[in-house]
Amino acid sequence: MIKLWKGFSRAQIIAIVVSVCALGLEIYVIGWGWSSSVQRSNAEQAKEEPSFADKMRSQQVLYGMLYAGQPAFWDASHPQFLTTQILAANAFAGTNFSSSDFADSNSTEANFANKISAGQAVFVEELSGQKVETGRANERFHPASTIKLATAYAALSQFGPDYSFKTVVSTDGIIEQNSGTLRGNLYVWGSDPSFHAENAVELAREMNKLGIRRVTGRIFVSKSFTLQWAPTAEAAASALRRALNVRTRACETAAAFSTTQNQDAGIYSVEVLGPAGLYSELDNVLLSVSSQARTQYLLTHNSPPLKSILKAMLSYSDNFMAESLGAVMGGPKQVERYLVAVLGLYSGEIHLQSTSGLGNVYITPRAMMLVLRALHGELERNGLAFVDILPVAGVDEGTLSKRFVESNRQGTVVAKTGTLGHDFGGVSALAGIANTAQGAVFFVIFDRGGKVSNFRRRQDRLVKAIQDRFGGPARLAYKRLRLAITMRPRCGR
Repeated sequence: MIKLWKGFSRAQIIAIVVSVCALGLEIYVIGWGWSSSVQRSNAEQAKEEPSFADKMRSQQVLYGMLYAGQPAFWDASHPQFLTTQILAANAFAGTNFSSSDFADSNSTEANFANKISAGQAVFVEELSGQKVETGRANERFHPASTIKLATAYAALSQFGPDYSFKTVVSTDGIIEQNSGTLRGNLYVWGSDPSFHAENAVELAREMNKLGIRRVTGRIFVSKSFTLQWAPTAEAAASALRRALNVRTRACETAAAFSTTQNQDAGIYSVEVLGPAGLYSELDNVLLSVSSQARTQYLLTHNSPPLKSILKAMLSYSDNFMAESLGAVMGGPKQVERYLVAVLGLYSGEIHLQSTSGLGNVYITPRAMMLVLRALHGELERNGLAFVDILPVAGVDEGTLSKRFVESNRQGTVVAKTGTLGHDFGGVSALAGIANTAQGAVFFVIFDRGGKVSNFRRRQDRLVKAIQDRFGGPARLAYKRLRLAITMRPRCGR
Protein backbone atom coordinates (compact mmCIF):
# COMPACT_ATOMS: atom_id res chain seq x y z
CA MET A 1 0.00 0.00 0.00
CA ILE A 2 2.87 2.35 0.85
CA LYS A 3 4.54 1.56 -2.48
CA LEU A 4 1.29 2.35 -4.32
CA TRP A 5 1.22 5.95 -3.07
CA LYS A 6 4.99 6.51 -3.15
CA GLY A 7 5.88 9.72 -4.99
CA PHE A 8 2.49 11.38 -4.45
CA SER A 9 2.16 14.50 -2.33
CA ARG A 10 -0.40 14.68 0.47
CA ALA A 11 -2.57 17.05 -1.58
CA GLN A 12 -2.45 14.72 -4.57
CA ILE A 13 -3.41 11.71 -2.44
CA ILE A 14 -6.35 13.61 -0.97
CA ALA A 15 -7.49 14.62 -4.48
CA ILE A 16 -7.42 11.00 -5.68
CA VAL A 17 -9.31 9.74 -2.63
CA VAL A 18 -11.95 12.45 -3.02
CA SER A 19 -12.37 11.60 -6.73
CA VAL A 20 -12.74 7.88 -6.08
CA CYS A 21 -15.22 8.51 -3.26
CA ALA A 22 -17.21 10.79 -5.56
CA LEU A 23 -17.20 8.09 -8.21
CA GLY A 24 -18.52 5.55 -5.69
CA LEU A 25 -21.26 7.95 -4.68
CA GLU A 26 -22.30 8.47 -8.30
CA ILE A 27 -22.39 4.74 -9.00
CA TYR A 28 -24.60 4.36 -5.92
CA VAL A 29 -26.90 7.13 -7.15
CA ILE A 30 -27.04 5.72 -10.66
CA GLY A 31 -27.67 2.18 -9.45
CA TRP A 32 -30.54 3.01 -7.10
CA GLY A 33 -32.09 6.02 -8.86
CA TRP A 34 -33.16 9.33 -7.47
CA SER A 35 -34.50 8.80 -3.96
CA SER A 36 -36.96 11.66 -4.30
CA SER A 37 -38.81 9.86 -7.08
CA VAL A 38 -39.36 6.60 -5.19
CA GLN A 39 -42.74 7.72 -3.84
CA ARG A 40 -44.05 8.91 -7.17
CA SER A 41 -46.24 6.75 -9.39
CA ASN A 42 -44.77 4.78 -12.26
CA ALA A 43 -46.58 7.02 -14.71
CA GLU A 44 -45.02 10.14 -13.18
CA GLN A 45 -41.57 8.55 -13.25
CA ALA A 46 -41.96 7.68 -16.92
CA LYS A 47 -42.81 11.32 -17.64
CA GLU A 48 -40.53 13.22 -15.31
CA GLU A 49 -37.59 11.14 -14.13
CA PRO A 50 -34.44 11.48 -16.23
CA SER A 51 -33.66 8.39 -18.27
CA PHE A 52 -30.72 6.18 -17.40
CA ALA A 53 -28.83 7.56 -20.41
CA ASP A 54 -29.59 11.12 -19.30
CA LYS A 55 -28.32 10.36 -15.79
CA MET A 56 -25.10 8.92 -17.15
CA ARG A 57 -24.60 11.85 -19.50
CA SER A 58 -25.04 14.25 -16.58
CA GLN A 59 -22.35 12.37 -14.70
CA GLN A 60 -20.08 12.49 -17.75
CA VAL A 61 -20.32 16.28 -17.70
CA LEU A 62 -19.63 16.46 -13.96
CA TYR A 63 -16.84 13.89 -14.06
CA GLY A 64 -15.48 14.48 -17.54
CA MET A 65 -12.05 13.40 -16.34
CA LEU A 66 -13.40 9.94 -15.52
CA TYR A 67 -15.67 9.19 -18.48
CA ALA A 68 -14.90 11.42 -21.43
CA GLY A 69 -11.14 11.70 -21.00
CA GLN A 70 -11.31 15.45 -20.38
CA PRO A 71 -9.86 16.19 -16.92
CA ALA A 72 -11.69 18.58 -14.62
CA PHE A 73 -8.54 19.77 -12.91
CA TRP A 74 -5.67 17.54 -14.09
CA ASP A 75 -3.97 17.35 -17.44
CA ALA A 76 -4.66 14.06 -19.24
CA SER A 77 -0.95 13.23 -19.30
CA HIS A 78 -0.61 13.65 -15.53
CA PRO A 79 0.01 10.31 -13.72
CA GLN A 80 -2.67 11.06 -11.15
CA PHE A 81 -5.22 11.57 -13.90
CA LEU A 82 -4.26 8.24 -15.48
CA THR A 83 -4.53 6.53 -12.08
CA THR A 84 -8.04 7.91 -11.59
CA GLN A 85 -9.05 6.84 -15.11
CA ILE A 86 -7.91 3.29 -14.36
CA LEU A 87 -9.80 3.28 -11.05
CA ALA A 88 -12.94 4.49 -12.80
CA ALA A 89 -12.62 1.95 -15.62
CA ASN A 90 -12.12 -0.89 -13.14
CA ALA A 91 -15.10 0.23 -11.10
CA PHE A 92 -17.42 0.18 -14.13
CA ALA A 93 -15.94 -3.02 -15.59
CA GLY A 94 -17.17 -4.93 -12.56
CA THR A 95 -20.51 -3.19 -12.23
CA ASN A 96 -23.88 -4.72 -13.06
CA PHE A 97 -26.21 -1.74 -13.37
CA SER A 98 -29.46 -1.64 -11.43
CA SER A 99 -32.49 -3.32 -12.94
CA SER A 100 -34.53 -0.19 -12.18
CA ASP A 101 -32.81 1.52 -15.06
CA PHE A 102 -33.99 -1.10 -17.54
CA ALA A 103 -37.48 -2.09 -16.34
CA ASP A 104 -40.79 -0.25 -16.39
CA SER A 105 -44.17 -0.59 -14.71
CA ASN A 106 -45.23 -3.37 -17.07
CA SER A 107 -42.06 -5.44 -16.73
CA THR A 108 -39.52 -5.97 -13.99
CA GLU A 109 -36.59 -8.26 -13.38
CA ALA A 110 -38.54 -9.75 -10.48
CA ASN A 111 -41.68 -10.76 -12.37
CA PHE A 112 -39.77 -12.02 -15.41
CA ALA A 113 -37.04 -13.95 -13.55
CA ASN A 114 -39.25 -17.04 -13.33
CA LYS A 115 -39.84 -17.03 -17.08
CA ILE A 116 -36.22 -17.36 -18.17
CA SER A 117 -33.85 -20.23 -17.61
CA ALA A 118 -30.65 -20.28 -15.61
CA GLY A 119 -27.79 -19.02 -17.75
CA GLN A 120 -30.16 -17.12 -20.02
CA ALA A 121 -30.45 -13.36 -20.58
CA VAL A 122 -33.35 -11.63 -22.27
CA PHE A 123 -34.01 -8.07 -23.35
CA VAL A 124 -37.20 -7.23 -25.28
CA GLU A 125 -38.40 -3.81 -26.47
CA GLU A 126 -41.18 -2.50 -28.64
CA LEU A 127 -40.29 -0.40 -31.67
CA SER A 128 -41.32 2.67 -29.68
CA GLY A 129 -38.65 1.92 -27.07
CA GLN A 130 -41.10 0.66 -24.46
CA LYS A 131 -39.45 -2.19 -22.59
CA VAL A 132 -41.40 -5.44 -22.60
CA GLU A 133 -39.21 -7.81 -20.62
CA THR A 134 -35.69 -7.82 -19.20
CA GLY A 135 -33.76 -10.55 -17.48
CA ARG A 136 -30.04 -10.35 -16.66
CA ALA A 137 -29.87 -7.45 -19.10
CA ASN A 138 -26.77 -5.99 -17.46
CA GLU A 139 -24.65 -9.13 -17.17
CA ARG A 140 -21.86 -9.79 -19.62
CA PHE A 141 -22.48 -12.74 -21.95
CA HIS A 142 -20.56 -14.26 -24.84
CA PRO A 143 -22.64 -13.24 -27.88
CA ALA A 144 -20.96 -15.66 -30.32
CA SER A 145 -21.79 -14.62 -33.89
CA THR A 146 -24.47 -12.11 -32.94
CA ILE A 147 -21.52 -9.72 -32.48
CA LYS A 148 -21.49 -9.58 -36.29
CA LEU A 149 -24.43 -7.18 -35.88
CA ALA A 150 -22.00 -4.73 -34.26
CA THR A 151 -19.49 -5.30 -37.06
CA ALA A 152 -22.23 -4.68 -39.62
CA TYR A 153 -23.33 -1.48 -37.90
CA ALA A 154 -19.77 -0.13 -37.71
CA ALA A 155 -19.24 -0.82 -41.41
CA LEU A 156 -22.59 0.61 -42.55
CA SER A 157 -22.26 3.78 -40.51
CA GLN A 158 -18.73 4.43 -41.77
CA PHE A 159 -18.92 3.32 -45.42
CA GLY A 160 -22.60 3.46 -46.34
CA PRO A 161 -24.75 0.65 -47.81
CA ASP A 162 -23.72 1.20 -51.43
CA TYR A 163 -19.97 1.28 -50.82
CA SER A 164 -17.98 -0.97 -53.15
CA PHE A 165 -14.52 -2.36 -52.43
CA LYS A 166 -12.06 -2.09 -55.29
CA THR A 167 -9.46 -4.61 -56.44
CA VAL A 168 -6.93 -3.13 -58.87
CA VAL A 169 -4.77 -5.09 -61.33
CA SER A 170 -1.68 -3.65 -63.03
CA THR A 171 1.45 -4.91 -64.78
CA ASP A 172 5.08 -3.99 -65.39
CA GLY A 173 5.07 -5.80 -68.72
CA ILE A 174 3.92 -5.53 -72.32
CA ILE A 175 0.91 -7.21 -73.93
CA GLU A 176 1.56 -9.07 -77.19
CA GLN A 177 -1.84 -9.01 -78.81
CA ASN A 178 -1.04 -11.52 -81.55
CA SER A 179 -0.07 -14.25 -79.04
CA GLY A 180 -2.26 -13.20 -76.12
CA THR A 181 0.84 -13.07 -73.91
CA LEU A 182 1.70 -10.58 -71.20
CA ARG A 183 5.47 -10.49 -70.85
CA GLY A 184 5.92 -9.33 -67.29
CA ASN A 185 4.31 -9.61 -63.87
CA LEU A 186 0.78 -9.05 -62.56
CA TYR A 187 0.15 -6.92 -59.45
CA VAL A 188 -3.13 -7.16 -57.56
CA TRP A 189 -4.07 -4.78 -54.74
CA GLY A 190 -7.26 -4.82 -52.71
CA SER A 191 -8.93 -5.42 -49.35
CA ASP A 192 -12.34 -6.66 -50.48
CA PRO A 193 -13.72 -8.87 -47.66
CA SER A 194 -16.09 -10.53 -50.14
CA PHE A 195 -13.52 -11.46 -52.81
CA HIS A 196 -14.15 -15.13 -53.60
CA ALA A 197 -12.67 -17.55 -56.08
CA GLU A 198 -15.39 -16.86 -58.65
CA ASN A 199 -14.26 -13.23 -58.67
CA ALA A 200 -10.91 -14.49 -59.96
CA VAL A 201 -12.81 -15.85 -62.97
CA GLU A 202 -14.21 -12.35 -63.47
CA LEU A 203 -10.63 -11.01 -63.49
CA ALA A 204 -9.74 -13.65 -66.08
CA ARG A 205 -12.70 -12.56 -68.22
CA GLU A 206 -11.64 -8.91 -68.12
CA MET A 207 -8.00 -9.76 -68.88
CA ASN A 208 -9.14 -11.90 -71.81
CA LYS A 209 -10.95 -8.83 -73.14
CA LEU A 210 -7.62 -6.98 -72.96
CA GLY A 211 -5.98 -9.73 -75.02
CA ILE A 212 -4.25 -11.50 -72.10
CA ARG A 213 -4.41 -15.29 -71.84
CA ARG A 214 -0.91 -16.05 -70.58
CA VAL A 215 1.49 -14.25 -68.21
CA THR A 216 5.19 -15.08 -68.43
CA GLY A 217 6.08 -13.57 -65.05
CA ARG A 218 4.69 -13.85 -61.53
CA ILE A 219 1.53 -12.68 -59.79
CA PHE A 220 1.94 -10.52 -56.69
CA VAL A 221 -0.78 -9.43 -54.26
CA SER A 222 -0.81 -6.80 -51.54
CA LYS A 223 -0.70 -7.92 -47.92
CA SER A 224 -4.27 -6.66 -47.49
CA PHE A 225 -5.60 -8.97 -50.23
CA THR A 226 -7.99 -11.72 -49.12
CA LEU A 227 -9.63 -14.58 -50.96
CA GLN A 228 -12.29 -16.89 -49.53
CA TRP A 229 -10.94 -18.33 -46.30
CA ALA A 230 -7.26 -18.21 -47.31
CA PRO A 231 -5.42 -17.83 -43.97
CA THR A 232 -2.70 -15.48 -45.29
CA ALA A 233 -2.14 -13.10 -48.18
CA GLU A 234 0.45 -15.52 -49.58
CA ALA A 235 -2.13 -18.32 -49.55
CA ALA A 236 -4.65 -15.99 -51.18
CA ALA A 237 -2.14 -15.22 -53.95
CA SER A 238 -1.68 -18.92 -54.69
CA ALA A 239 -5.45 -19.48 -54.67
CA LEU A 240 -5.90 -16.56 -57.07
CA ARG A 241 -3.30 -18.00 -59.45
CA ARG A 242 -5.10 -21.36 -59.50
CA ALA A 243 -8.56 -19.83 -59.94
CA LEU A 244 -7.46 -17.73 -62.93
CA ASN A 245 -6.47 -20.81 -64.93
CA VAL A 246 -9.24 -23.08 -66.21
CA ARG A 247 -6.89 -26.09 -65.92
CA THR A 248 -6.27 -25.63 -62.18
CA ARG A 249 -9.59 -24.05 -61.23
CA ALA A 250 -11.77 -25.96 -58.75
CA CYS A 251 -15.13 -27.13 -60.05
CA GLU A 252 -16.83 -25.30 -57.14
CA THR A 253 -15.29 -22.05 -58.40
CA ALA A 254 -16.65 -22.63 -61.91
CA ALA A 255 -20.07 -23.50 -60.47
CA ALA A 256 -20.16 -20.35 -58.33
CA PHE A 257 -19.24 -18.17 -61.32
CA SER A 258 -21.90 -19.79 -63.48
CA THR A 259 -24.50 -19.24 -60.74
CA THR A 260 -23.76 -15.54 -60.17
CA GLN A 261 -22.85 -14.55 -63.75
CA ASN A 262 -25.06 -16.97 -65.72
CA GLN A 263 -22.06 -17.72 -67.93
CA ASP A 264 -19.81 -20.68 -68.61
CA ALA A 265 -16.60 -20.20 -66.63
CA GLY A 266 -14.69 -22.52 -68.94
CA ILE A 267 -14.27 -19.94 -71.67
CA TYR A 268 -12.28 -17.54 -69.45
CA SER A 269 -8.74 -18.36 -68.45
CA VAL A 270 -5.37 -16.74 -67.70
CA GLU A 271 -2.31 -18.92 -67.15
CA VAL A 272 0.39 -17.40 -64.93
CA LEU A 273 3.67 -19.22 -65.57
CA GLY A 274 5.57 -17.83 -62.58
CA PRO A 275 4.76 -18.47 -58.90
CA ALA A 276 2.50 -16.32 -56.73
CA GLY A 277 3.87 -14.03 -54.06
CA LEU A 278 3.40 -11.06 -51.76
CA TYR A 279 4.38 -7.52 -52.75
CA SER A 280 3.99 -5.43 -49.61
CA GLU A 281 4.97 -2.17 -51.31
CA LEU A 282 1.54 -2.13 -52.91
CA ASP A 283 0.00 -1.35 -49.53
CA ASN A 284 2.15 1.74 -49.17
CA VAL A 285 1.80 3.20 -52.65
CA LEU A 286 -1.80 2.03 -53.25
CA LEU A 287 -1.08 2.05 -56.96
CA SER A 288 -0.71 5.82 -56.81
CA VAL A 289 0.83 8.04 -59.48
CA SER A 290 4.32 7.18 -58.28
CA SER A 291 3.69 3.45 -58.62
CA GLN A 292 2.04 3.85 -62.01
CA ALA A 293 5.33 5.21 -63.25
CA ARG A 294 6.59 1.65 -62.83
CA THR A 295 3.37 -0.26 -63.63
CA GLN A 296 0.63 -0.01 -66.19
CA TYR A 297 -2.98 -0.05 -64.98
CA LEU A 298 -5.05 -2.87 -66.43
CA LEU A 299 -8.42 -3.05 -64.70
CA THR A 300 -10.49 -2.59 -61.54
CA HIS A 301 -12.87 -5.13 -60.05
CA ASN A 302 -15.72 -3.69 -57.97
CA SER A 303 -17.32 -5.71 -55.20
CA PRO A 304 -21.08 -5.95 -54.72
CA PRO A 305 -22.42 -3.08 -52.59
CA LEU A 306 -21.80 -3.38 -48.86
CA LYS A 307 -25.47 -4.12 -48.15
CA SER A 308 -25.24 -7.21 -50.39
CA ILE A 309 -21.99 -8.31 -48.75
CA LEU A 310 -23.65 -8.02 -45.34
CA LYS A 311 -26.68 -10.02 -46.48
CA ALA A 312 -24.43 -12.94 -47.43
CA MET A 313 -22.16 -12.58 -44.41
CA LEU A 314 -25.00 -12.43 -41.88
CA SER A 315 -27.17 -15.07 -43.55
CA TYR A 316 -24.39 -17.65 -43.41
CA SER A 317 -22.59 -16.14 -40.40
CA ASP A 318 -19.33 -16.18 -42.34
CA ASN A 319 -16.46 -15.66 -39.88
CA PHE A 320 -13.83 -15.01 -42.52
CA MET A 321 -15.79 -12.18 -44.13
CA ALA A 322 -16.54 -10.66 -40.72
CA GLU A 323 -12.86 -10.72 -39.74
CA SER A 324 -11.82 -9.28 -43.12
CA LEU A 325 -14.41 -6.52 -42.80
CA GLY A 326 -13.20 -5.79 -39.29
CA ALA A 327 -9.61 -5.58 -40.56
CA VAL A 328 -10.65 -2.93 -43.09
CA MET A 329 -11.94 -0.85 -40.16
CA GLY A 330 -8.71 -1.23 -38.18
CA GLY A 331 -9.31 -4.50 -36.31
CA PRO A 332 -11.40 -5.59 -33.30
CA LYS A 333 -10.13 -3.04 -30.79
CA GLN A 334 -10.71 -0.16 -33.20
CA VAL A 335 -14.26 -1.39 -33.84
CA GLU A 336 -14.79 -1.69 -30.09
CA ARG A 337 -13.59 1.88 -29.52
CA TYR A 338 -15.86 3.10 -32.31
CA LEU A 339 -18.91 1.42 -30.78
CA VAL A 340 -18.14 2.77 -27.31
CA ALA A 341 -17.75 6.30 -28.67
CA VAL A 342 -20.74 6.35 -31.04
CA LEU A 343 -23.26 4.34 -29.03
CA GLY A 344 -22.25 5.56 -25.59
CA LEU A 345 -21.30 2.12 -24.30
CA TYR A 346 -19.12 1.66 -21.25
CA SER A 347 -15.80 -0.12 -21.21
CA GLY A 348 -17.14 -2.94 -19.05
CA GLU A 349 -20.09 -3.64 -21.36
CA ILE A 350 -18.22 -4.82 -24.43
CA HIS A 351 -14.95 -6.54 -25.27
CA LEU A 352 -13.91 -7.62 -28.77
CA GLN A 353 -11.07 -10.01 -29.44
CA SER A 354 -12.57 -10.59 -32.88
CA THR A 355 -15.22 -9.06 -35.13
CA SER A 356 -16.73 -12.47 -35.94
CA GLY A 357 -17.58 -13.69 -32.43
CA LEU A 358 -14.73 -16.16 -32.08
CA GLY A 359 -12.41 -16.03 -29.09
CA ASN A 360 -12.84 -13.89 -26.00
CA VAL A 361 -15.80 -11.65 -26.77
CA TYR A 362 -18.49 -10.35 -24.44
CA ILE A 363 -21.29 -7.80 -24.39
CA THR A 364 -24.28 -7.06 -22.18
CA PRO A 365 -27.81 -7.61 -23.55
CA ARG A 366 -28.43 -3.91 -22.93
CA ALA A 367 -25.50 -2.98 -25.17
CA MET A 368 -26.61 -5.45 -27.85
CA MET A 369 -30.04 -3.82 -27.82
CA LEU A 370 -28.36 -0.47 -28.44
CA VAL A 371 -26.50 -2.04 -31.36
CA LEU A 372 -29.76 -3.41 -32.79
CA ARG A 373 -31.48 -0.04 -32.52
CA ALA A 374 -28.51 1.81 -34.02
CA LEU A 375 -28.39 -0.65 -36.92
CA HIS A 376 -32.14 -0.26 -37.45
CA GLY A 377 -31.79 3.53 -37.47
CA GLU A 378 -28.85 3.46 -39.89
CA LEU A 379 -30.77 1.26 -42.30
CA GLU A 380 -33.88 3.45 -42.08
CA ARG A 381 -31.83 6.56 -42.88
CA ASN A 382 -30.76 4.84 -46.09
CA GLY A 383 -34.22 3.63 -47.07
CA LEU A 384 -33.45 0.05 -46.02
CA ALA A 385 -34.70 -2.46 -43.44
CA PHE A 386 -33.34 -5.44 -41.53
CA VAL A 387 -34.51 -7.78 -44.32
CA ASP A 388 -32.01 -6.14 -46.68
CA ILE A 389 -28.98 -7.32 -44.71
CA LEU A 390 -30.22 -10.04 -42.32
CA PRO A 391 -31.72 -13.48 -42.97
CA VAL A 392 -35.50 -13.87 -42.80
CA ALA A 393 -36.30 -17.05 -40.86
CA GLY A 394 -37.83 -19.86 -42.89
CA VAL A 395 -37.34 -17.94 -46.15
CA ASP A 396 -33.67 -17.08 -46.75
CA GLU A 397 -30.85 -19.58 -47.04
CA GLY A 398 -28.37 -19.74 -44.19
CA THR A 399 -28.51 -20.22 -40.43
CA LEU A 400 -32.24 -19.43 -40.05
CA SER A 401 -33.52 -21.43 -43.01
CA LYS A 402 -34.95 -24.17 -40.77
CA ARG A 403 -36.24 -22.09 -37.88
CA PHE A 404 -39.72 -20.56 -37.55
CA VAL A 405 -40.86 -22.58 -40.56
CA GLU A 406 -44.48 -23.04 -39.44
CA SER A 407 -46.93 -21.60 -41.95
CA ASN A 408 -47.96 -18.78 -39.61
CA ARG A 409 -44.37 -18.02 -38.45
CA GLN A 410 -42.50 -18.24 -41.73
CA GLY A 411 -41.21 -14.83 -42.82
CA THR A 412 -42.02 -13.14 -39.50
CA VAL A 413 -38.60 -13.18 -37.76
CA VAL A 414 -35.44 -11.41 -38.94
CA ALA A 415 -32.43 -12.13 -36.77
CA LYS A 416 -28.80 -13.07 -36.33
CA THR A 417 -27.82 -16.34 -34.71
CA GLY A 418 -24.77 -17.09 -32.59
CA THR A 419 -23.34 -20.52 -31.81
CA LEU A 420 -20.32 -21.94 -29.98
CA GLY A 421 -20.97 -25.64 -29.60
CA HIS A 422 -18.26 -26.48 -27.07
CA ASP A 423 -16.26 -23.34 -26.32
CA PHE A 424 -17.16 -21.43 -23.16
CA GLY A 425 -19.35 -24.30 -22.01
CA GLY A 426 -21.72 -24.06 -24.97
CA VAL A 427 -23.14 -20.74 -26.19
CA SER A 428 -26.18 -19.84 -28.27
CA ALA A 429 -27.69 -16.46 -29.05
CA LEU A 430 -30.44 -14.90 -31.12
CA ALA A 431 -30.99 -11.16 -31.70
CA GLY A 432 -33.26 -9.32 -34.10
CA ILE A 433 -36.91 -8.44 -34.60
CA ALA A 434 -40.10 -10.45 -34.37
CA ASN A 435 -42.91 -9.03 -36.47
CA THR A 436 -46.33 -9.09 -34.84
CA ALA A 437 -49.89 -7.95 -35.49
CA GLN A 438 -49.06 -4.87 -33.39
CA GLY A 439 -45.71 -4.12 -35.04
CA ALA A 440 -42.08 -5.11 -34.77
CA VAL A 441 -40.54 -6.10 -31.42
CA PHE A 442 -36.78 -6.07 -30.81
CA PHE A 443 -35.29 -8.96 -28.85
CA VAL A 444 -31.92 -10.13 -27.56
CA ILE A 445 -31.56 -13.65 -26.12
CA PHE A 446 -28.25 -15.03 -24.79
CA ASP A 447 -27.77 -18.58 -23.48
CA ARG A 448 -24.67 -20.14 -21.95
CA GLY A 449 -23.51 -23.30 -20.24
CA GLY A 450 -25.47 -26.05 -21.95
CA LYS A 451 -26.49 -27.85 -25.12
CA VAL A 452 -26.98 -25.61 -28.13
CA SER A 453 -29.97 -27.56 -29.52
CA ASN A 454 -31.81 -27.06 -26.23
CA PHE A 455 -30.97 -23.36 -26.24
CA ARG A 456 -32.38 -22.95 -29.74
CA ARG A 457 -35.67 -24.60 -28.82
CA ARG A 458 -36.01 -22.33 -25.78
CA GLN A 459 -35.20 -19.26 -27.87
CA ASP A 460 -37.78 -20.17 -30.49
CA ARG A 461 -40.46 -20.74 -27.84
CA LEU A 462 -39.70 -17.40 -26.25
CA VAL A 463 -39.85 -15.49 -29.55
CA LYS A 464 -43.15 -17.17 -30.40
CA ALA A 465 -44.50 -16.23 -26.95
CA ILE A 466 -43.49 -12.63 -27.60
CA GLN A 467 -45.35 -12.64 -30.91
CA ASP A 468 -48.45 -14.16 -29.34
CA ARG A 469 -48.37 -11.52 -26.61
CA PHE A 470 -48.68 -8.85 -29.31
CA GLY A 471 -51.57 -10.34 -31.25
CA GLY A 472 -49.69 -13.11 -33.06
CA PRO A 473 -47.10 -13.24 -35.84
CA ALA A 474 -47.39 -11.07 -38.96
CA ARG A 475 -45.61 -11.92 -42.19
CA LEU A 476 -43.21 -9.31 -43.51
CA ALA A 477 -43.61 -7.96 -47.03
CA TYR A 478 -40.48 -9.67 -48.30
CA LYS A 479 -39.47 -11.62 -51.36
CA ARG A 480 -36.39 -13.79 -51.00
CA LEU A 481 -33.28 -12.02 -52.24
CA ARG A 482 -30.74 -13.80 -54.39
CA LEU A 483 -27.36 -13.50 -52.68
CA ALA A 484 -24.72 -11.63 -54.66
CA ILE A 485 -22.13 -14.12 -53.39
CA THR A 486 -22.42 -17.88 -53.69
CA MET A 487 -21.59 -19.00 -50.16
CA ARG A 488 -21.89 -22.79 -50.59
CA PRO A 489 -21.08 -23.61 -54.23
CA ARG A 490 -21.40 -27.22 -55.38
CA CYS A 491 -19.92 -28.87 -58.43
CA GLY A 492 -22.30 -29.33 -61.32
CA ARG A 493 -24.62 -26.63 -60.08
